[in-house]
Amino acid sequence: MGRELPSPIPVANESSDFSERQFGKGRIISAKNPAATASADSPNPLERAKWIWFNEGRPAASAPVARRFFRRTLVLEANARVESARVFMTADNSFELWVNGQRAGGGDNFHEICSLDIAAKLRPGTNVIAVLAENGGETPNPAGLIGAITIRLQGGGLVEVVTDRTWLSSAQAAGPWKEETGTLPNGGDSLELGPMRMAPWNLTGKKTTADPEQYGDFSLVTAALERLGVPPDFESDGPLRYAHRQEGTMDIYFVANREERPVEAVGVFRVTGKAPELWDPLTGEVRPLPDFKAQAGRTTVPLRFEPAQSFFIVFRQPGRSGPGPNFPAPATPLLELAGPWEVSFDPQWGGPEKITFETLTDWSKRPEEGIRFYSGLATYRHRFTLPASAVGPGRSASLDLGVVKNLARVRLNGKDLGVVWCAPWQVDLAPAARAGENELEIVVANLWPNRLIGDQSLPPEKRLTSTTWNPFKKDSPLLESGLLGPVTVKTSEQ
Repeated sequence: MGRELPSPIPVANESSDFSERQFGKGRIISAKNPAATASADSPNPLERAKWIWFNEGRPAASAPVARRFFRRTLVLEANARVESARVFMTADNSFELWVNGQRAGGGDNFHEICSLDIAAKLRPGTNVIAVLAENGGETPNPAGLIGAITIRLQGGGLVEVVTDRTWLSSAQAAGPWKEETGTLPNGGDSLELGPMRMAPWNLTGKKTTADPEQYGDFSLVTAALERLGVPPDFESDGPLRYAHRQEGTMDIYFVANREERPVEAVGVFRVTGKAPELWDPLTGEVRPLPDFKAQAGRTTVPLRFEPAQSFFIVFRQPGRSGPGPNFPAPATPLLELAGPWEVSFDPQWGGPEKITFETLTDWSKRPEEGIRFYSGLATYRHRFTLPASAVGPGRSASLDLGVVKNLARVRLNGKDLGVVWCAPWQVDLAPAARAGENELEIVVANLWPNRLIGDQSLPPEKRLTSTTWNPFKKDSPLLESGLLGPVTVKTSEQ
């Protein structure tokens, strides 16, 4: 069933921006000048950036086959709240990016610009942006790096940093160069090569699929619908994306937080006469959202998301708003399980059968080669004590794993509590928790690249993996792996 539209627009109406004509029982509305009616808030992020490289001859024509290191600092005010932050970057031939020592991504196609979300990795004060760029091949060839950082602050502030001669560069790096400030060893200011569109790269500024591209110019659709008096299907004051479908009389919205940080936002849905429900696709939980307001054919709902979290917001039954918030108060940390942890690796894949971690650490930072290059499953074991007040009537205990690279299965006192594979890295302890001593077991799985990289230093007969094509080298950057934590027991009122 369609909704009744306002009074018809006259046929063959010629406004300044749109041309309209009747077609069958409907109308075709087209933009006379799409460029003029499109959103103006989409400038090319690399327009002001320069191609740069380490100062060695004429890199745009010929540079050694080698790795080069780049670093830049930026300062955010102590009270600055980041709404969104992205790095747009590419390099000939490839690059890896770190923000404050945390890997943010990379790219290996200089014909495309990588778009990387770095909001969750920024902090108030000084931030360190570090880049490892590699000029590949077998003989000297052109080399360059270009990028821009765009940070939008709550309240409308904007911070922009582009690649230019102010970036430090060096032919070598040592120690925690991805986190330090100051000069790079045997380095100096970068050499500016030229603007984005310079030869030999002739970059156009088109983004990669890191940000999925939309088909069509939706600013035109929005403008046309506004002239018809049709409000947006969904609006939000936060960085949310959505999809909407109808199943009979039920409206189903899939709403996702597109940032790697917690977000509180208000969603406005073009639905009225029905009460919103939250359907959690991870847990299967279905519950009402009592705090909402229906007005002028739309329903306003306060929402809260963990980093990159998503929900179905479903409207299927009539209802009225009621008392209580839509989301419970955050759980209170009770106990951090700092260590020691007993960890078991699979010896068939090069890891130790048993080792003690005094604290949780990234496998790729361990001194043992069998752990640093390990790919597969590892089991963490730890015992902890819960007070009776944490598991008594009206109380609920949960386990927050902090950060996991990349999957984890949790067991408590022998009971399987399920698998976590994305934020929030949390499980409910209530089905198995008990007052007194508890035995925790966490099985973690990482990705294959670290083992593939480690095998490149071994003779073929001693390698643990085989593949028809291995894109990694023995000095390729390792991926973060394992249970990184912090692991925290939290409690809340039911």
